[in-house]
Amino acid sequence: MSLDGAYEARHIGPRAEIKGSKITFMWRGRPILETVFKTVHEGEKTVLKLESSELRNSPDDESAYAVITGCIYEDDKLTVVENYAIAGEKTEVLERTENSVYGDITRVDDILNPLINGKWECSEYKIKMGFDNGKVKINMNQREKENYICMKYNCDQSGKMYIRNADPSDEAIGGLVRVYYENGCIYGTIPVCDAPSIQMVFKKVK
Repeated sequence: MSLDGAYEARHIGPRAEIKGSKITFMWRGRPILETVFKTVHEGEKTVLKLESSELRNSPDDESAYAVITGCIYEDDKLTVVENYAIAGEKTEVLERTENSVYGDITRVDDILNPLINGKWECSEYKIKMGFDNGKVKINMNQREKENYICMKYNCDQSGKMYIRNADPSDEAIGGLVRVYYENGCIYGTIPVCDAPSIQMVFKKVK
């Protein structure tokens, strides 16, 4: 069986994607290691011999925060052993998944973009946002336009269509989280650590 595909843990965070001889390890959508590998068969097990094994939060980080000491494919699962300098050894079992890096979603860009293209305003807080076929700018602390995608979560039967940062490791767009379109309005939330979060309602500017 081909190893190609995506693998995730049963808890939020770890993910691996394999294509050919390349494997990408991720944490919450952020690549922490991209490398090539060779395989060695040991009975029913397939051992992945990684060319590189150091995990980094960013490619620019000088030092790794952990090292992968083992990666085994068996029963359509990946068992990944990581060694942390302080915490020691940790084992993750990743199961094959059909989920995208954004989760169990359906892309609806062709449906939502025609509805949201243009300018919107939250009159209560005097916040404006502008959509232009995959790019959005919100006049809070956002300096540049950000790329976004449109999606529906398959487990959500409410009809909400979500607008999410195209970077799967970033859940916010211009400071807003949980941004979605419903009944002609766009809703977004400003997370607040020590007080209730602030929900904004945007209406299209005619």
